[in-house]
Amino acid sequence: MTRPKTRSAISQYEMAAESEPRDATKRLTQDERRERSESRMLAAAVELFGRQGSGRTTLVEIGKVAGYTHGLVGHRFGSKSGLVRRLIKNLQRDFTRRQLTEITERSRGLEALLEVVRSSLKLMAEGTTSARVIRALTVLAGEALGPVPEILSDVITLNRNFKTVLRRLVEQGIEAGEIRPDAHPAEQAAMILGMLRGIEIQWCQDPNSIPLDAMINEVTASLRKSLHNR
Repeated sequence: MTRPKTRSAISQYEMAAESEPRDATKRLTQDERRERSESRMLAAAVELFGRQGSGRTTLVEIGKVAGYTHGLVGHRFGSKSGLVRRLIKNLQRDFTRRQLTEITERSRGLEALLEVVRSSLKLMAEGTTSARVIRALTVLAGEALGPVPEILSDVITLNRNFKTVLRRLVEQGIEAGEIRPDAHPAEQAAMILGMLRGIEIQWCQDPNSIPLDAMINEVTASLRKSLHNR
């Protein structure tokens, strides 16, 4: 069954199906035109990276899919590596602002932790922009260990920031008496992130093997059982 599209932390990168009228373009300011062109270039990169990786993708291809010249892509980001690093940085910022912050502002401790895990897995919902972004990031993370080592530090930062959020939520749960006191926050954070990344890799390789709703229920139930302070 096809799942409905949902708004996500990275929905700004979804490209419009049709070009805007020329008179609408004229009404945009220079900053607005720049922001729109960069968003379209990043959206094109997400599509191409998810299909063939960054190593096999050229600025010419990115420009063509986005509707711009490769010279403009190079001017905006400096190089393909610069574009990749900007993409990772922007996605980190948007995920933190639009999902992690929203969750942690309305709940704390164990319930917030489970909601973060649930929200992260929902990003893989079929047919959504976020699913395409997850696929692209998973491919990039693999490339960082091999053909594209210059982005390794950005991938490490992305993971470290996520683990920091998870660790703090475990600490809050312990302080509130919701999570068992013998749990080690840093190790739990690393384990939870490892589980999420592992599921993402399996989903990228064989999407039909991951029944998303059932997986979300099983993962959150297992975490609640293992962490709950009885």
